[in-house]
Amino acid sequence: MKKSPVTRIVSLAVVFNAVILQVVARGQYPSASGGQWYSPGTATSGNPGNKRGVDDTCERLSYNVNQNNLTILNGDIVFGQYDDFVKQFHILSQPSFVYPNTIDQQHNHHYRRALHPRDTPQLWPDAKIVYKYYSDEVKSKVGPYVLEAIERWHLKSPFLKFEEVNASCDEVPGQLTITSIDCGGCNANLGYSSTKPLYMNLQQSSECKAPGLSHTGCYTDDATHLFGHVVGLNHQTGRVDRDEHQVFNCKNLVDYDPKKPENCHDEECMGWACTFRVDKKKQVCGPYDIESVMQFAHDLFSKPETSTLDDKRDTGEHLPRYNVPFPTSLDSIQVCDLYPSQCTGFCGNGIVDPGEECDTGTNHYTDGCTPACKSYNYKKEHH
Repeated sequence: MKKSPVTRIVSLAVVFNAVILQVVARGQYPSASGGQWYSPGTATSGNPGNKRGVDDTCERLSYNVNQNNLTILNGDIVFGQYDDFVKQFHILSQPSFVYPNTIDQQHNHHYRRALHPRDTPQLWPDAKIVYKYYSDEVKSKVGPYVLEAIERWHLKSPFLKFEEVNASCDEVPGQLTITSIDCGGCNANLGYSSTKPLYMNLQQSSECKAPGLSHTGCYTDDATHLFGHVVGLNHQTGRVDRDEHQVFNCKNLVDYDPKKPENCHDEECMGWACTFRVDKKKQVCGPYDIESVMQFAHDLFSKPETSTLDDKRDTGEHLPRYNVPFPTSLDSIQVCDLYPSQCTGFCGNGIVDPGEECDTGTNHYTDGCTPACKSYNYKKEHH
């Protein structure tokens, strides 16, 4: 059974016993025989001991630290430097693989007030994403995938603007730097920051020198998903209504410990289980979109021949088997909700703007709205 490419949208800091010869490739984890499963670290926000009446409710999440000392949350979201991460989160456990000279052991027991990682992300001013490549060499490697991903988003959300500036290795606050670091995985920042540099990494196929690391590349579909994060979209699977549309099989996670089933619970999750944690306090906006470009595929972080997410019976919905390549109309509407001042005046944004008779977001004849946003009585014409 072929594993989904979405599984490779992770910070692939993976280590196994020396006898394991197969590495992670397109989400296929090696046999458990002779080696241990990789597990990310676990951290929590908030402060359960707070007595000052401040809402510091803890939220657990999974994290990895790449060779550039960047912390990657929940598989593919860049938080920033690890030194900043430990100032805001309490470390419960470390990843089973740690790059040399990255994680500082002295931080393990420090407890600090944390930011909530699922707060509404900051938005790009005027809906304009300013990006650059780390070098001309990086542009030659991943530029075609980046441009195609941008075009996919622009087709659905034409108000989004993407401005490329000259390639540079400088880390500039408010600019997205696109890199292609070997073994660096596929990951990007969530939203915008005017005070911190922003990152996207699209590793390409290469022979990684560190043992057990992926040599699978990240391509157009991966970049499309990551640009969803960049504009401000989080994973669909973290929505509180997730379980109404799919079934989470925690026992199929690669790092599941049958001796500790409590590690699957949202409040006590550890490792990859925290990536599937739902945010029960955050209100949802709009219907759940199982076909979203931000939806996890069925086999994310699963053991071979298993799935972590299954179709829910009697819903008529089906989980994607691979990366979703194109943003959906509901993705476009979510982006429109993030940037309402810019999202005006075009057909297909789900808003009936001046001059339009209708706008369903999908604009198929069968939903009563034409691609030109004109009303169409489908039943009358066909009966």
